[in-house]
Amino acid sequence: MLLNIYKTNQPLILVFLPIVALLIWFPSFGANSSIDIVNTTPIFKFFVTKNHILNQFTALGLLIITALVLNTTINKNEFFQQNLYLPSLISVLLISILPESNVLHPIYLLEG
Repeated sequence: MLLNIYKTNQPLILVFLPIVALLIWFPSFGANSSIDIVNTTPIFKFFVTKNHILNQFTALGLLIITALVLNTTINKNEFFQQNLYLPSLISVLLISILPESNVLHPIYLLEG
C-alpha cells in the first residue's frame, strides 16, 4: 500500500516521508550509540553536539533533505514519464535499514 501511494505524483505525499523515517529511526533514539569519529571536517563539527537526541534529529533531518534533493534530481532528469516520489522513499528505507547507520555520521554531509 505504501508503495502504491508513493508511485503517485501528488507532492502532499512528501509530508509522510519524515513520519516514515521517524518510525524507522525510533529505536535508535533510546540507545546512546554514538560512534567516535576522529579527523572530521569543520562542517561536521558544526553539526555535532553533546546531546544524543539532538544529534539523532540532525541526522534524520539531513537524511530527509538528502532524499528530497535526490528525488528532485531524478524528476528533473525525466527518468520517468511523470514526477514520482518513490526515489525519496527508497533512499530513506535503504539508508535507514541498518540500525548501525542511524547515527550522525560525516557521510550524511557527503550524500547531498
